[in-house]
Amino acid sequence: MKALRAPQPKKKHWLFGNIYYLRSNTIENLTAFCDECGPILSLSSPINKVAVVCHPDYIKQIVQDNSSNYRKSLAYDILSRLLGNGLLTSLGDEWKQNRKLIQPAFHKKKLDEFIQVIVDSTLTSFENWNLNQSKKNFDVAPFFNELALDIISKCMFGSQMEQDAKRISEIIMQLNKLAIERLNKPITTLLFGNNKDLVLVQELDTYIYKIMQERRATGIKKDDLLQMLLDAKDEESGEGMSDKQIRDEIMTIFVAGHETTACALTWATYALGKNKHVVEKLKQEINSFEGPFTFDKVFSLTYFKMCVDETLRMYPPAWSMGRRNYESENFGKYQVEANTNILIPIYYMHHHKDYWENPEVFNPERFHPSVRNQINRFVYLPFGAGARMCIGNHFAMMEMIVVLFLFVQKYNFDISANFEATLDPLITLHAKNGVQIDIQAN
Repeated sequence: MKALRAPQPKKKHWLFGNIYYLRSNTIENLTAFCDECGPILSLSSPINKVAVVCHPDYIKQIVQDNSSNYRKSLAYDILSRLLGNGLLTSLGDEWKQNRKLIQPAFHKKKLDEFIQVIVDSTLTSFENWNLNQSKKNFDVAPFFNELALDIISKCMFGSQMEQDAKRISEIIMQLNKLAIERLNKPITTLLFGNNKDLVLVQELDTYIYKIMQERRATGIKKDDLLQMLLDAKDEESGEGMSDKQIRDEIMTIFVAGHETTACALTWATYALGKNKHVVEKLKQEINSFEGPFTFDKVFSLTYFKMCVDETLRMYPPAWSMGRRNYESENFGKYQVEANTNILIPIYYMHHHKDYWENPEVFNPERFHPSVRNQINRFVYLPFGAGARMCIGNHFAMMEMIVVLFLFVQKYNFDISANFEATLDPLITLHAKNGVQIDIQAN
């Protein structure tokens, strides 16, 4: 039987097609499209072939079973303007080689060394933001953004970047918005061009290359991620990474390790503020914890880990991922043509009623160790799936657990009166107007 083309949603702009309706209310419209059309659908677009896959078997086919037929989608081409050919955007042998060189930076022993950095940065941020004073309508989004930036800066560069951290954070946020603009307005970009992002990237590069040069000039070896990249050598050839390779990996780790964690911590605060019974359970776990923090002890904080997992389900910072197929491929009775941009809507999968009971309810018990293994790993995708799963997932989980532990231990907080958070799906899933809380020290 001849393969069919995947169904299209009925809602369509006369010129720009279905894709037009993903420019605004993106998650709501994408959810409606998936609900209407089922596990695979095609979206009309004036310049690209686009499909959406929202069934775990088809996702598995893309990211694991036949992954050699796929490369990153158009969205990652846009991201590569910022990140270069780092782990997130590189392909084939280059990706394999770089992952092999970088993997030791995320081994358990190395992560153990970063825990005190996380603790010290968090406690210092509490003081810098004067959180011992009761505050009303306090927006935690910029607080966690600055904290996550401070942590990744110190883990990556030691203390070399402190004076430049604020400007770097501003640049990254601007680049996030410009990347979404390029995705949402491809024709405008093609016709009129817009190189604001390249100007900002050049500014970022001056900071990165300056730090690399200063480190080499001093000859002093430090115990941070930059030093590991500078010292990394291929086992067979003995060759190290070029300055451009190091720059690309620094940008990838820096942007990914900062943006996603800040968003997740912001959403975790929102979820906890709305579920006080969950906070009480966290306080019980805090009272029974015997420090100091180590990698193993952090991951023994079972209920904290459950809460982080549930936050990543309800509010996944990486709310979608994309692939492009080299050759046409069949999914059930439907065929997706070669060179189609395929969107995997992670947010939709995390809220799909076929796979989650009461998906709009924050319920950490879904991730209790006794049932955790029953969750399909191609339905729950906070760090992606397959060979290209995020290399920094353990670092991110460790950081989020430690920061939340210290935050809940030190403060009582409630969501501010009449405040409701709004989803803002940029490259990562932000809260559009932040998250406002009323906070006071214990």
